[in-house]
Amino acid sequence: MRSFTLTLTLTTWIFPAILISQPALEVYSLDPFALLRVKESLRSSKSPFTPALKKLVRDAEKALDVDPLSVMVKDAVPPSGDKHDYMSLSRYWWPDPTTPDGLPYIRRDGETNPETQKYPDHENFVTMTQAVSTLGLAYFYSGTPAYARHAGKLVRAWFLDSATAMNPNLQYAQAVPGRSDGRGPGVLDGRHTAVVIDAVGMIRGSEGWTDADDAALRVWFGQYVDWLTTSANGTHDAKAANNHGTWYDAHVVPAALYSGKKEIALRIVREVPKKRVATQIGKDGAQEKELARTRSWHYSWFNLEAYLRLATQAKRLGVDLWSSKGPEGQSLQTAVEFLLPYLKKEKSWPYRELDEIDPAQHAPGLVLMAMVSGD
Repeated sequence: MRSFTLTLTLTTWIFPAILISQPALEVYSLDPFALLRVKESLRSSKSPFTPALKKLVRDAEKALDVDPLSVMVKDAVPPSGDKHDYMSLSRYWWPDPTTPDGLPYIRRDGETNPETQKYPDHENFVTMTQAVSTLGLAYFYSGTPAYARHAGKLVRAWFLDSATAMNPNLQYAQAVPGRSDGRGPGVLDGRHTAVVIDAVGMIRGSEGWTDADDAALRVWFGQYVDWLTTSANGTHDAKAANNHGTWYDAHVVPAALYSGKKEIALRIVREVPKKRVATQIGKDGAQEKELARTRSWHYSWFNLEAYLRLATQAKRLGVDLWSSKGPEGQSLQTAVEFLLPYLKKEKSWPYRELDEIDPAQHAPGLVLMAMVSGD
Protein backbone atom coordinates (compact mmCIF):
# COMPACT_ATOMS: atom_id res chain seq x y z
CA MET A 1 0.00 0.00 0.00
CA ARG A 2 2.93 2.36 0.48
CA SER A 3 3.82 1.65 -3.14
CA PHE A 4 0.32 2.59 -4.19
CA THR A 5 0.34 5.73 -2.07
CA LEU A 6 3.42 7.04 -3.79
CA THR A 7 2.75 5.67 -7.25
CA LEU A 8 -0.60 7.41 -7.19
CA THR A 9 1.15 10.74 -6.99
CA LEU A 10 3.73 10.11 -9.74
CA THR A 11 1.89 11.07 -12.89
CA THR A 12 0.21 14.05 -11.24
CA TRP A 13 3.06 16.09 -12.65
CA ILE A 14 1.42 15.87 -16.10
CA PHE A 15 -1.68 17.66 -14.82
CA PRO A 16 -1.95 21.43 -14.40
CA ALA A 17 -1.74 22.35 -10.76
CA ILE A 18 -5.00 23.28 -9.05
CA LEU A 19 -4.77 26.91 -8.06
CA ILE A 20 -4.49 26.53 -4.31
CA SER A 21 -2.00 28.72 -2.51
CA GLN A 22 -2.11 26.76 0.75
CA PRO A 23 -3.84 23.38 0.73
CA ALA A 24 -6.14 22.58 3.63
CA LEU A 25 -4.90 19.00 3.40
CA GLU A 26 -2.44 18.65 6.26
CA VAL A 27 0.06 16.02 5.20
CA TYR A 28 3.82 16.25 5.48
CA SER A 29 5.53 13.18 3.99
CA LEU A 30 3.35 13.23 0.88
CA ASP A 31 2.86 16.18 -1.44
CA PRO A 32 -0.59 17.69 -0.73
CA PHE A 33 -0.81 19.33 -4.14
CA ALA A 34 -0.08 16.02 -5.85
CA LEU A 35 -2.83 14.31 -3.86
CA LEU A 36 -5.29 17.08 -4.69
CA ARG A 37 -4.48 16.94 -8.39
CA VAL A 38 -5.18 13.23 -8.43
CA LYS A 39 -8.50 13.83 -6.69
CA GLU A 40 -9.40 16.45 -9.26
CA SER A 41 -8.50 14.06 -12.07
CA LEU A 42 -10.76 11.36 -10.61
CA ARG A 43 -13.79 13.56 -11.26
CA SER A 44 -13.42 12.57 -14.89
CA SER A 45 -14.62 9.18 -16.10
CA LYS A 46 -11.48 9.08 -18.24
CA SER A 47 -9.07 9.57 -15.35
CA PRO A 48 -5.94 7.39 -15.68
CA PHE A 49 -6.12 6.89 -11.91
CA THR A 50 -9.44 5.01 -11.92
CA PRO A 51 -7.81 1.53 -11.93
CA ALA A 52 -5.54 2.58 -9.06
CA LEU A 53 -8.53 3.86 -7.08
CA LYS A 54 -10.30 0.53 -7.56
CA LYS A 55 -7.20 -1.25 -6.22
CA LEU A 56 -7.07 1.13 -3.27
CA VAL A 57 -10.71 0.49 -2.42
CA ARG A 58 -10.10 -3.28 -2.51
CA ASP A 59 -7.18 -2.81 -0.12
CA ALA A 60 -9.31 -0.60 2.14
CA GLU A 61 -12.02 -3.25 2.33
CA LYS A 62 -9.38 -5.68 3.58
CA ALA A 63 -8.08 -3.07 6.05
CA LEU A 64 -11.58 -2.88 7.56
CA ASP A 65 -10.89 -6.38 8.89
CA VAL A 66 -7.86 -5.25 10.90
CA ASP A 67 -8.86 -5.28 14.55
CA PRO A 68 -7.71 -2.49 16.86
CA LEU A 69 -4.18 -3.21 18.04
CA SER A 70 -2.23 -1.88 20.99
CA VAL A 71 0.91 -2.26 23.06
CA MET A 72 -1.17 -3.99 25.74
CA VAL A 73 -1.48 -7.32 23.89
CA LYS A 74 2.12 -8.40 24.56
CA ASP A 75 2.94 -11.01 27.18
CA ALA A 76 6.28 -9.46 28.09
CA VAL A 77 6.34 -6.60 30.59
CA PRO A 78 8.83 -3.76 29.98
CA PRO A 79 11.38 -3.02 32.73
CA SER A 80 9.19 -0.08 33.77
CA GLY A 81 6.47 -2.55 34.77
CA ASP A 82 4.03 -0.69 32.52
CA LYS A 83 2.69 -2.49 29.44
CA HIS A 84 1.73 0.88 28.00
CA ASP A 85 5.42 1.30 27.19
CA TYR A 86 6.41 0.13 23.72
CA MET A 87 8.93 -2.73 23.71
CA SER A 88 10.88 -4.50 20.96
CA LEU A 89 13.95 -6.69 20.52
CA SER A 90 16.82 -5.59 18.29
CA ARG A 91 16.62 -7.75 15.17
CA TYR A 92 20.32 -8.34 14.43
CA TRP A 93 21.39 -9.51 17.90
CA TRP A 94 21.60 -13.21 18.75
CA PRO A 95 22.46 -15.43 21.74
CA ASP A 96 26.20 -15.95 22.16
CA PRO A 97 26.86 -19.68 21.54
CA THR A 98 30.03 -19.50 23.65
CA THR A 99 28.26 -18.63 26.91
CA PRO A 100 26.00 -20.94 28.96
CA ASP A 101 22.97 -18.63 28.94
CA GLY A 102 23.68 -16.95 25.60
CA LEU A 103 24.30 -13.62 27.30
CA PRO A 104 25.26 -11.03 26.40
CA TYR A 105 23.84 -11.22 22.89
CA ILE A 106 26.18 -10.70 19.93
CA ARG A 107 25.54 -8.86 16.67
CA ARG A 108 25.07 -10.62 13.31
CA ASP A 109 24.46 -7.77 10.90
CA GLY A 110 21.69 -8.35 8.41
CA GLU A 111 20.46 -11.59 10.01
CA THR A 112 17.11 -11.30 11.80
CA ASN A 113 16.75 -13.16 15.08
CA PRO A 114 13.35 -14.95 15.09
CA GLU A 115 13.05 -14.16 18.80
CA THR A 116 11.88 -10.70 17.76
CA GLN A 117 8.48 -12.26 17.06
CA LYS A 118 8.02 -12.80 20.80
CA TYR A 119 7.75 -9.03 21.14
CA PRO A 120 4.75 -8.09 18.97
CA ASP A 121 4.66 -4.33 19.51
CA HIS A 122 6.68 -3.57 16.37
CA GLU A 123 4.77 -5.92 14.08
CA ASN A 124 1.43 -4.69 15.43
CA PHE A 125 2.53 -1.09 15.06
CA VAL A 126 3.44 -1.62 11.40
CA THR A 127 0.16 -3.46 10.73
CA MET A 128 -1.81 -0.62 12.30
CA THR A 129 0.03 2.13 10.41
CA GLN A 130 -0.34 0.36 7.06
CA ALA A 131 -4.07 -0.14 7.60
CA VAL A 132 -4.56 3.46 8.70
CA SER A 133 -2.63 4.76 5.69
CA THR A 134 -4.74 2.72 3.27
CA LEU A 135 -8.00 3.70 4.95
CA GLY A 136 -7.04 7.37 5.07
CA LEU A 137 -6.22 7.48 1.38
CA ALA A 138 -9.33 5.51 0.47
CA TYR A 139 -11.51 7.92 2.42
CA PHE A 140 -9.81 10.94 0.89
CA TYR A 141 -10.45 9.70 -2.65
CA SER A 142 -13.77 7.85 -2.27
CA GLY A 143 -15.47 9.68 0.60
CA THR A 144 -16.67 6.36 2.08
CA PRO A 145 -17.40 7.10 5.78
CA ALA A 146 -16.60 3.55 6.92
CA TYR A 147 -12.96 4.00 5.96
CA ALA A 148 -12.56 7.12 8.09
CA ARG A 149 -14.44 5.55 11.00
CA HIS A 150 -12.21 2.49 11.08
CA ALA A 151 -9.01 4.50 10.62
CA GLY A 152 -10.03 6.68 13.55
CA LYS A 153 -10.82 3.61 15.64
CA LEU A 154 -7.39 2.12 14.98
CA VAL A 155 -5.57 5.37 15.78
CA ARG A 156 -7.50 5.94 19.00
CA ALA A 157 -6.80 2.40 20.20
CA TRP A 158 -3.05 2.75 19.70
CA PHE A 159 -2.52 6.34 20.82
CA LEU A 160 -5.46 7.74 22.78
CA ASP A 161 -7.78 5.29 24.57
CA SER A 162 -6.71 5.23 28.22
CA ALA A 163 -6.93 1.44 28.53
CA THR A 164 -4.74 0.72 25.50
CA ALA A 165 -2.72 3.82 24.62
CA MET A 166 1.01 3.65 24.07
CA ASN A 167 3.06 5.97 26.28
CA PRO A 168 4.77 8.64 24.12
CA ASN A 169 8.28 7.18 24.24
CA LEU A 170 10.44 4.41 22.79
CA GLN A 171 12.57 3.89 25.88
CA TYR A 172 12.44 0.09 25.59
CA ALA A 173 12.71 -0.24 21.83
CA GLN A 174 15.29 -2.60 20.29
CA ALA A 175 16.46 -4.08 23.58
CA VAL A 176 19.48 -6.42 23.54
CA PRO A 177 19.42 -9.15 26.23
CA GLY A 178 22.43 -8.93 28.49
CA ARG A 179 23.33 -5.48 27.18
CA SER A 180 20.42 -3.03 27.43
CA ASP A 181 16.72 -2.83 28.22
CA GLY A 182 16.29 -0.44 25.31
CA ARG A 183 18.61 1.45 22.99
CA GLY A 184 18.86 4.75 21.16
CA PRO A 185 18.76 2.96 17.78
CA GLY A 186 15.27 1.82 18.75
CA VAL A 187 14.03 5.27 17.80
CA LEU A 188 14.07 3.95 14.24
CA ASP A 189 10.95 1.93 15.11
CA GLY A 190 9.01 5.16 15.42
CA ARG A 191 9.48 6.29 11.82
CA HIS A 192 6.07 4.85 10.94
CA THR A 193 4.35 7.55 12.98
CA ALA A 194 4.75 9.86 9.99
CA VAL A 195 2.29 7.65 8.09
CA VAL A 196 -0.28 8.06 10.86
CA ILE A 197 0.07 11.83 10.82
CA ASP A 198 -0.60 11.96 7.07
CA ALA A 199 -3.54 9.57 7.42
CA VAL A 200 -5.33 11.62 10.08
CA GLY A 201 -4.78 14.64 7.86
CA MET A 202 -6.85 12.88 5.21
CA ILE A 203 -9.73 11.91 7.52
CA ARG A 204 -9.85 15.18 9.48
CA GLY A 205 -13.35 16.63 9.55
CA SER A 206 -15.02 13.26 8.99
CA GLU A 207 -17.30 11.53 11.47
CA GLY A 208 -14.44 9.14 12.15
CA TRP A 209 -12.02 11.81 13.38
CA THR A 210 -13.33 14.64 15.52
CA ASP A 211 -11.69 17.89 16.54
CA ALA A 212 -11.30 16.42 20.03
CA ASP A 213 -9.51 13.38 18.62
CA ASP A 214 -7.21 15.63 16.66
CA ALA A 215 -6.42 17.87 19.61
CA ALA A 216 -5.63 14.85 21.80
CA LEU A 217 -3.33 13.29 19.20
CA ARG A 218 -1.46 16.58 18.78
CA VAL A 219 -0.84 16.59 22.53
CA TRP A 220 0.45 12.99 22.32
CA PHE A 221 2.86 13.90 19.54
CA GLY A 222 3.97 17.01 21.40
CA GLN A 223 4.98 14.82 24.34
CA TYR A 224 6.61 12.37 21.97
CA VAL A 225 8.69 15.12 20.34
CA ASP A 226 9.74 16.28 23.80
CA TRP A 227 10.98 12.75 24.56
CA LEU A 228 12.73 12.47 21.18
CA THR A 229 14.57 15.75 21.64
CA THR A 230 15.49 15.62 25.34
CA SER A 231 15.98 12.01 26.52
CA ALA A 232 19.24 10.08 26.15
CA ASN A 233 17.69 7.34 24.02
CA GLY A 234 15.57 9.80 22.10
CA THR A 235 18.47 11.99 21.06
CA HIS A 236 20.84 9.10 20.30
CA ASP A 237 19.95 8.88 16.63
CA ALA A 238 20.09 12.64 16.22
CA LYS A 239 23.86 12.16 16.37
CA ALA A 240 23.97 9.02 14.22
CA ALA A 241 26.07 9.32 11.06
CA ASN A 242 24.13 6.77 9.00
CA ASN A 243 20.52 5.98 8.07
CA HIS A 244 19.50 6.19 11.73
CA GLY A 245 20.31 9.89 11.72
CA THR A 246 18.46 10.57 8.49
CA TRP A 247 15.37 8.67 9.61
CA TYR A 248 15.50 10.47 12.96
CA ASP A 249 15.12 13.74 11.09
CA ALA A 250 12.42 12.40 8.74
CA HIS A 251 10.59 11.07 11.80
CA VAL A 252 10.83 14.12 14.07
CA VAL A 253 9.99 16.78 11.46
CA PRO A 254 6.37 15.73 10.75
CA ALA A 255 5.75 15.02 14.44
CA ALA A 256 7.04 18.47 15.34
CA LEU A 257 4.99 20.19 12.64
CA TYR A 258 1.83 18.33 13.59
CA SER A 259 2.23 19.16 17.29
CA GLY A 260 2.91 22.85 16.72
CA LYS A 261 6.67 22.78 17.27
CA LYS A 262 7.59 24.32 13.95
CA GLU A 263 10.88 25.76 15.21
CA ILE A 264 12.21 22.24 15.84
CA ALA A 265 11.23 21.07 12.36
CA LEU A 266 12.76 24.13 10.72
CA ARG A 267 16.03 23.75 12.61
CA ILE A 268 16.31 20.10 11.57
CA VAL A 269 15.71 20.62 7.85
CA ARG A 270 18.08 23.60 7.73
CA GLU A 271 20.84 21.45 9.24
CA VAL A 272 20.40 18.56 6.77
CA PRO A 273 22.85 19.79 4.06
CA LYS A 274 25.77 20.20 6.46
CA LYS A 275 24.90 17.62 9.11
CA ARG A 276 23.67 14.79 6.85
CA VAL A 277 24.40 15.24 3.14
CA ALA A 278 27.97 16.48 3.53
CA THR A 279 28.87 13.68 5.96
CA GLN A 280 26.96 10.73 4.52
CA ILE A 281 27.14 11.15 0.74
CA GLY A 282 30.48 11.06 -1.09
CA LYS A 283 31.29 13.29 -4.05
CA ASP A 284 30.54 10.32 -6.32
CA GLY A 285 27.15 9.83 -4.64
CA ALA A 286 28.14 6.72 -2.68
CA GLN A 287 26.82 6.34 0.85
CA GLU A 288 29.90 4.74 2.35
CA LYS A 289 28.43 3.92 5.76
CA GLU A 290 25.57 2.06 4.12
CA LEU A 291 27.88 0.31 1.64
CA ALA A 292 29.79 -1.17 4.58
CA ARG A 293 26.71 -3.12 5.69
CA THR A 294 25.99 -6.75 4.82
CA ARG A 295 22.81 -5.49 3.13
CA SER A 296 24.53 -2.59 1.38
CA TRP A 297 21.96 -2.13 -1.39
CA HIS A 298 19.02 -2.27 0.99
CA TYR A 299 20.48 0.30 3.35
CA SER A 300 21.61 2.63 0.58
CA TRP A 301 18.03 2.82 -0.67
CA PHE A 302 16.62 2.88 2.84
CA ASN A 303 18.70 5.93 3.70
CA LEU A 304 17.86 7.60 0.40
CA GLU A 305 14.15 7.17 1.06
CA ALA A 306 14.55 9.02 4.35
CA TYR A 307 16.31 11.87 2.52
CA LEU A 308 13.51 12.08 -0.03
CA ARG A 309 10.85 12.17 2.66
CA LEU A 310 12.80 14.93 4.35
CA ALA A 311 12.93 16.84 1.08
CA THR A 312 9.14 16.57 0.77
CA GLN A 313 8.65 17.70 4.36
CA ALA A 314 11.09 20.58 3.89
CA LYS A 315 9.05 21.94 0.99
CA ARG A 316 6.32 22.92 3.44
CA LEU A 317 8.92 24.99 5.28
CA GLY A 318 10.28 26.66 2.15
CA VAL A 319 13.56 24.72 2.24
CA ASP A 320 14.86 23.09 -0.97
CA LEU A 321 16.90 20.06 0.05
CA TRP A 322 17.05 18.60 -3.46
CA SER A 323 19.17 21.47 -4.75
CA SER A 324 21.40 21.79 -1.69
CA LYS A 325 24.98 20.58 -2.06
CA GLY A 326 27.86 19.63 0.20
CA PRO A 327 31.38 21.08 -0.07
CA GLU A 328 32.38 18.47 -2.67
CA GLY A 329 29.19 18.76 -4.67
CA GLN A 330 27.38 15.98 -2.78
CA SER A 331 23.62 16.06 -3.13
CA LEU A 332 20.53 13.89 -3.14
CA GLN A 333 20.77 13.89 -6.91
CA THR A 334 24.30 12.47 -6.91
CA ALA A 335 23.16 9.76 -4.48
CA VAL A 336 20.36 8.86 -6.88
CA GLU A 337 22.69 8.87 -9.89
CA PHE A 338 25.11 6.55 -8.08
CA LEU A 339 22.40 3.91 -7.61
CA LEU A 340 20.41 4.14 -10.83
CA PRO A 341 22.81 2.22 -13.14
CA TYR A 342 22.59 -0.75 -10.78
CA LEU A 343 18.83 -0.47 -10.54
CA LYS A 344 18.58 -0.51 -14.34
CA LYS A 345 20.94 -3.52 -14.48
CA GLU A 346 23.51 -1.54 -16.47
CA LYS A 347 26.07 -2.58 -13.85
CA SER A 348 26.40 -5.42 -11.34
CA TRP A 349 26.31 -4.39 -7.68
CA PRO A 350 29.89 -4.89 -6.42
CA TYR A 351 29.19 -4.66 -2.69
CA ARG A 352 27.98 -7.26 -0.21
CA GLU A 353 24.21 -7.81 -0.23
CA LEU A 354 22.49 -10.72 1.53
CA ASP A 355 19.20 -10.24 -0.33
CA GLU A 356 18.22 -10.34 -3.97
CA ILE A 357 17.99 -6.94 -5.63
CA ASP A 358 14.44 -6.49 -6.91
CA PRO A 359 14.02 -3.26 -8.90
CA ALA A 360 10.23 -3.35 -8.48
CA GLN A 361 10.63 -2.80 -4.75
CA HIS A 362 12.12 0.62 -5.41
CA ALA A 363 9.23 2.12 -7.34
CA PRO A 364 8.19 4.12 -4.22
CA GLY A 365 11.65 5.66 -4.00
CA LEU A 366 11.62 6.54 -7.69
CA VAL A 367 8.24 8.21 -7.29
CA LEU A 368 9.52 10.24 -4.37
CA MET A 369 12.48 11.30 -6.53
CA ALA A 370 10.12 12.45 -9.28
CA MET A 371 7.99 14.38 -6.81
CA VAL A 372 10.91 16.07 -5.07
CA SER A 373 12.98 16.85 -8.18
CA GLY A 374 10.21 17.52 -10.68
CA ASP A 375 12.09 15.29 -13.13
